[in-house]
Amino acid sequence: MKKLLIALLGALAVFSVVGIPFNETASAADKGYTHIAVLSDLHLPGRILPEKEKAIETLNTWNDLDMVAVLGDICEDHGSIEEYAFAKQFLEKLKKPFSPIVGNHEYIYYDINPFNPKEKIAKGKHVVAASGTARRGKLKRFKEAFLLPEIYYTKKVDPYLLVFLSTDDLYVSHRTAMSDTQLEWLRAELGKNRSAPTIIFFHGPLEGTIGGGNLVDNDPVNYMVQPHREIRRILAENPQVFLWVSGHAHIAPTNSNFSHPINLYEQRVTNIHNPDMNGSSYLSEKDQKGTKHENIWTNSLFLFHDRVIVKTYDHKQGIWLRNLERVITPVAAQQQGSLIRDTPPAVAGVF
Repeated sequence: MKKLLIALLGALAVFSVVGIPFNETASAADKGYTHIAVLSDLHLPGRILPEKEKAIETLNTWNDLDMVAVLGDICEDHGSIEEYAFAKQFLEKLKKPFSPIVGNHEYIYYDINPFNPKEKIAKGKHVVAASGTARRGKLKRFKEAFLLPEIYYTKKVDPYLLVFLSTDDLYVSHRTAMSDTQLEWLRAELGKNRSAPTIIFFHGPLEGTIGGGNLVDNDPVNYMVQPHREIRRILAENPQVFLWVSGHAHIAPTNSNFSHPINLYEQRVTNIHNPDMNGSSYLSEKDQKGTKHENIWTNSLFLFHDRVIVKTYDHKQGIWLRNLERVITPVAAQQQGSLIRDTPPAVAGVF
């Protein structure tokens, strides 16, 4: 009897571990799609903190939400111990799993001015690039804060491959650069998954996917993914990549660059620009240096078997912005060389 009881308890323990992901997968299958909310450039604690907290509360009410992608610049300025502690506590309020990646503010700047160790760098001033050793330490801090074995990784959401990349170059001054090691890993991962339509999440956008007078368009070295030539080669070798989901540029939905034909990179990969959540955005394509404001918008990706619906939520008004709905299919993005901008069917629990 004692042996039987132990066996039953062991079986229940295994079921409890295996059953959680099974139930989540079944839920996504039942509704016919996977809902991924995208958060970018929170700069925690930063500006408009009550609005940020309210946005998290709103996401927690979406019963169909499966996961959250967090696109970097989670920390306000320097990736200090205090900023990481606050960011960890803040993101743990999410009721769904979140997948974070590194932005420039997580690791690229010093906490303390190395030329005057008694002087802490002033708030908002991040002109002093950290050494390779200091950057390596902050990347380690990122992994420890969010319990990650590595800062770049993949997830499978049938039939899609989701690739999460991080800014991690230890030496160049570019704000959105990947290391050679990460690029080699990316090429290998894509090579192993040629048949899976692929979505890449990264802090910086693809070169040439923003136009107009915004500073981000006039400074591609610091605002577009680097090294851009190597990224172009990798994407050319892997036509299964059809979506690139980025932040960093602080492009608001009121800006024509937010949803525009220019977002289509090399006539094949659609760059989805995500607004910042710190109330400091390029509100129009003519906005040269960005504008302070009090609103928060977030994108959501709805992954169906044959298409991805992109929707934008206005947290101040509490509505989905219908005029920004996009439907993107891997085949259309690769073969037709254009975006499909149809009105998508209603998705239960969200629309």
